[in-house]
Amino acid sequence: MPSDTWSETTLNWNNKPAYSSTVTSSAGSFAVNTWVSIDVTPLVTGAGTYSFALTSSATTPVDFTAKEHGGAYAPPLVVTTGTTPPPRRCRRRGNPPVVSGVNVSSVGPFSATVKWTTDVPLTSAVEYGTAASYGVWSSDSTGTTSHSVTLTDLDFADTYHFRVL
Repeated sequence: MPSDTWSETTLNWNNKPAYSSTVTSSAGSFAVNTWVSIDVTPLVTGAGTYSFALTSSATTPVDFTAKEHGGAYAPPLVVTTGTTPPPRRCRRRGNPPVVSGVNVSSVGPFSATVKWTTDVPLTSAVEYGTAASYGVWSSDSTGTTSHSVTLTDLDFADTYHFRVL
């Protein structure tokens, strides 16, 4: 979609934004009540906000479940970056670093900042997700003792688990 100026709370059929007719991914046929994966990798060129249009060329009606439906059919957005977190850089041998003061601040509807301190300079990394298995990384490769990592693209309706690394 060429614009990210729409609002989820006011969007309806009559004021929907225009979208490109270029097909970037196709799911083909799929059974009722199944998950469908759509690869949007070619459309994501870096950090930012992206909007996607789901359309159908089918002659029969197609229903997509929205997050407001809840339950087992609420659709997740799964982002796979294809990268692993940076290795921790510890400047001393022997004892592991001491991590303290872990807290969450600047909580907004789509982001939060995790802060903590270490007794030796380390890179900053946070693994987080909506399940205890985490799955998403955010990091900063600068070695420091005062760490701050902002988690983005969060959904205010979800509970997140995180750990500092």
